[in-house]
Amino acid sequence: EGDVDAAGAAWVAKQKEKKKTKKKRDPDAPRSLLEWDAVFPASRALEFAFCYPYGVAEITATLDALENAYADDDEILFRRERLTTSLEHRPVDLITITARQGSNDSKERPLEWAAPAKSGEMARAGGSAWVVDAVPGDSSDGSGGSDDEAPEAKKPSLAAAPALTPARTSSEGGELAPGRREVVVSARVHPGETPAQFVVDGLLAALLQRGPVGAALREAYVWRVVPCLNPDGVARGHYRKDARGDDQNRCYWPPPATQHLSHPAQAALLALGRAAGDRLRACVDVHAHANTRGCFVFGNHAPLGGDDAPELLACRLAAHSRHVEYGACDFSRRKMANSGAARVAMHHLGVADGRPRGAEPPAHAYTLECNYNSGTKPGKDASLEPPGAVRAAWAACSYLAPLLSAPYDPDAWRDVGRALAMALLDLAADDAARGLSVPTRGASALDEARAWLETRRSTELEKRKQRRPKKGLRKKKPAALREGN
Repeated sequence: EGDVDAAGAAWVAKQKEKKKTKKKRDPDAPRSLLEWDAVFPASRALEFAFCYPYGVAEITATLDALENAYADDDEILFRRERLTTSLEHRPVDLITITARQGSNDSKERPLEWAAPAKSGEMARAGGSAWVVDAVPGDSSDGSGGSDDEAPEAKKPSLAAAPALTPARTSSEGGELAPGRREVVVSARVHPGETPAQFVVDGLLAALLQRGPVGAALREAYVWRVVPCLNPDGVARGHYRKDARGDDQNRCYWPPPATQHLSHPAQAALLALGRAAGDRLRACVDVHAHANTRGCFVFGNHAPLGGDDAPELLACRLAAHSRHVEYGACDFSRRKMANSGAARVAMHHLGVADGRPRGAEPPAHAYTLECNYNSGTKPGKDASLEPPGAVRAAWAACSYLAPLLSAPYDPDAWRDVGRALAMALLDLAADDAARGLSVPTRGASALDEARAWLETRRSTELEKRKQRRPKKGLRKKKPAALREGN
């Protein structure tokens, strides 16, 4: 027994010594240091920007120019209206774009604020139950949302509920475009993430272009675009917060009874998604990312895959833009830990939960992220990219490969917005051919993506099984301890 005790004590002491000798990084030591010289002019101030600036005045000017150019267009139905009002009484604009032919020019029904949901409500996804709560989880960009905040009672709120789509006055309005699915795109919930604004510019340019591609995009969907969810934060120069000091992308769930008084833009976006009902095809919230390089997508977890797997959109994005890196995309359950984010709240509320809607394909919610700086260097294994990925083709070319890691600029982010439009058009074409046999409609690009995803899923499952320890195996202990037990 004494030998057993001695052996055990020696083993414990050895484990403690390992922990002590483990090298720890000094938390005060900078990981990197960036220095530069600046010459301040005598006549005016010198302004510094973390990224390409895009303020409220520029957003308003862009939307004014588009409204003047397309409001009375014969082919394009372009509507600009106030979705709601911010805490500081700034307008939160809603842009609606679709083909004028086949559309109902009469007024739509006004949106309605929803009844408050209960924080203990359960939602089901992929066959497993989710307990929905407001505890902050994994942050979408690694910077977190746990800054010290003022008590809720001291934060400003509106005295009365703001108007929701105030231009819509008739309760007898009808559906805008019968038979067309809807896509909801939002940006700038984090005001400092200006790349998202350039993505929206690229998307709008694609939707408003003349020619057969632009016409197909407008005939495929009714596009609902909210260019700036947080105009107060943009006007104040905030990086992540609004006028209350809140991170709005942590306030979607659970929606409190007074959400339309404290976070009207978030409540309005959820109302916009609910109003689409079964017509909704996708919700995309556009962000910028400070840690992970490249442009990529976060999606909700769908463990069973299938013909309508959410990863299909990411595959087609990679096929339309060299800046999109599928390897950085994440559709894991871990990425659903933050129920306060728009993408996850849309899932929990059943607005875009990935479930079939009768004969129609399901609706999915996504977060589209773009790095502020650049993409990664191309990898050597082309099999890690989905079929048709532009990045894989460029990586194989000696003079194009260096461009994949070149610094981003507004044109690069606009290209991602254009690619988003084209990827959703691919989904619409696949939806239209649903029910037809492959010999009749021909094998589509999405069929190749489905086969690639299924192979990838099977490989990952097999690797997971190999890593899983067999039953009965435990961490080895000294022989004297095992004999003593």
